[in-house]
Amino acid sequence: MTPYEQRRLQGPLRWLSRDYAELREAARTGAVYDVLVVGSGYGGAMAAFEFAGLRKPDGQPVRVCVLERGQEYAPGMFPSSLQELPPHVRLHRSGSDELVGRRDALLDVRIGGDVTTILGNGLGGGSLINAGVMEPPRLQEWDLARQHLPDEVVADLDPAFFAAVAADLGACPPDAPDHPANAQGGLRKTAELRRIAAAGGAEFRLAALTVQAGSDDPDRPRCTLCGDCMTGCNVGAKRSLDTTLLQ
Repeated sequence: MTPYEQRRLQGPLRWLSRDYAELREAARTGAVYDVLVVGSGYGGAMAAFEFAGLRKPDGQPVRVCVLERGQEYAPGMFPSSLQELPPHVRLHRSGSDELVGRRDALLDVRIGGDVTTILGNGLGGGSLINAGVMEPPRLQEWDLARQHLPDEVVADLDPAFFAAVAADLGACPPDAPDHPANAQGGLRKTAELRRIAAAGGAEFRLAALTVQAGSDDPDRPRCTLCGDCMTGCNVGAKRSLDTTLLQ
């Protein structure tokens, strides 16, 4: 039995996902969705979030279905050591059809000739395996992009929009006492990066994170500063998309 299957048998826990077999069975009974979103990363989760709660002209709610090829994860299911990592990694090289590893493995590594990328393969997409950094783009550098973006998109580039998104994702401001860099002495790597920046005359500043080290929310345990954000938070302190927009 896989860790995923073992965690499914434990409770109590409210799972968001359903097996694809249930979707197929629902289709046989005539179930219809108004919106089908493929992928549950930042693009897919935001699309589903915007459609959720809308109503059709007849007053009926818009039915939204999100498809994700990976599994749903809960704290305790992520790899926490190098020994546990291999079953959670899948590799694919450009120019080859061969896939190494499980198709539903969490870390999807795509090796190219010039660029190699790592994608999150699970409910919540890349939010499961990133450091939760909420850094808005530098709008003053987007002049060229603005010339080619639809007016509706340009309107959403207002700083207030990014502040609203950060709030929806549960971002902790860099100056907050609960920010991981400010609590319990912070991470050693933060101090080292600060030292390197100072030695090289480079700018150093903290970014907002979807992690809190001093949360009093019983459903959001405190960050332990373990530094394992990029292999999945087994503590449950990081706000990934499955705990925010997809809830």
